[in-house]
Amino acid sequence: MKKLFINLLISFSSLLLGWGLIEIIFTLNITQLPLKYHSYLSQEQQVLAQSSKKGIVPKNYILIVGDSYAQGLGDWVHGQTETQNGPYYSGHIINNRLNTDVITTGQGGLGNLTGFYLKPNSDFKFFENSLFFQTSAPNHILFYFYEGNDLNNNLQELEFLNKELPELDALKKSGDQTWIFSDNLLAYSNFAKSFPFTYFIFSILEKDHGISIFKKANANEGVINLEYTTNKALIANKQIPIPDKLQSPAIELNEEEINKSLIGLRVSIEALSERFPNSKKSLVYLPSPLSIYKLISKEVKVEIYTKGRSDFYLSSLIRPRHQLIKSKVKKITKDLGINFIDTSTSLQNHALSTVLHGPGDWFHLNQKGQEIISEVIINEIME
Repeated sequence: MKKLFINLLISFSSLLLGWGLIEIIFTLNITQLPLKYHSYLSQEQQVLAQSSKKGIVPKNYILIVGDSYAQGLGDWVHGQTETQNGPYYSGHIINNRLNTDVITTGQGGLGNLTGFYLKPNSDFKFFENSLFFQTSAPNHILFYFYEGNDLNNNLQELEFLNKELPELDALKKSGDQTWIFSDNLLAYSNFAKSFPFTYFIFSILEKDHGISIFKKANANEGVINLEYTTNKALIANKQIPIPDKLQSPAIELNEEEINKSLIGLRVSIEALSERFPNSKKSLVYLPSPLSIYKLISKEVKVEIYTKGRSDFYLSSLIRPRHQLIKSKVKKITKDLGINFIDTSTSLQNHALSTVLHGPGDWFHLNQKGQEIISEVIINEIME
């Protein structure tokens, strides 16, 4: 009996030692894990697996926050093979050009309250309290503001704040919670998330995984049912049909709704700025597709987010609305003392001669578009 116990103990110890060795090897090589498998990691581990940095834990790094634009969705990532883990978005270009670690907490579908504060705040709670992945504050935070739907999303997110508190206080109180975008129960355990391989295996066994950019790309996230009945643009001196139902500069919202939504933008930046007071901060302004191209159709058919609103608008209203929102956002950044990086002019100039979206995903920039905004951002950062 004693001999059996000793043999079992030796077997268990060997198994534990072998598992631990695999855990170490897996973790040390997590940035080599193909994008296809990132959905089996927690949202925090997915940050560690990003390939736009030298090691596992980022150092002296740039943090990008926001929605699917910050996450890197678009035709470039749609073209990733099953063995690739980048490059596929602006963060990789910035990392390569500046030789600086870059990470993103961006995720599709988020407004400014969740994308600029609640999710990054939740992710960094894990990093600060984890056993092995503690990291310092970012050197520079880039807030990717997307004109195409951030304002619409903000109106929805503001409804969930405690109405008895000022917006900033209510947002920070919401930040006391852990914001997890997964149904996996392990995602709520900081201890489990400290062991990526173990988490990865149990997620596979449970067939219960979260959201990754590869999963979104292969689910055709952002790929709309392309119809070309209304919208036309002048590109390379030719009249080119572009898809209907493209995102606009919140053209269906009135100015009161825009101003209310911008409260969400302001308090989100304030909240993350309080969390990282010593980090440099810049807002990157990203225009909607319809604001980028020179429209020649009398009307445009737009993507709407508010039920009951028309989806047809005069093309002549698009650029003025774009300028209105941009000026209001720029004023907020000036009031808060953060840098304003405008990608609009460069994108608009290039769009006179080439297509910067699609051919599949017209909600997000393609590789050429990602290269253009990266160039603008790099030039601003290096000044």
